[in-house]
Amino acid sequence: MQHTANEMLVSAEMARHDFATHFSGLVDAQLGWIGDSGARLPSRIATWANSAGILRDRIVSHGELISRAARELQLADDAGAEALNSLAVRKAPKVLNL
Repeated sequence: MQHTANEMLVSAEMARHDFATHFSGLVDAQLGWIGDSGARLPSRIATWANSAGILRDRIVSHGELISRAARELQLADDAGAEALNSLAVRKAPKVLNL
């Protein structure tokens, strides 16, 4: 689970980097746009930037939830193993007639 969470955080960082790269390209391209297309481009860029930010934040949030779940699972697994070991130590003498 931790591996998956780390992959998600890496993906979010890659998305942030890709957005920054493409955003710069769009801003540069805007200079050559004319008419209605040129007038609508800033609004489209703003919408895209907002959507990209929301998606990136969701990826990061999901990765953090997976990391937390992995830590909780590890704690539960450790507690279960400890309880089972304790029970085995207490019961072993009786089972083995010691």
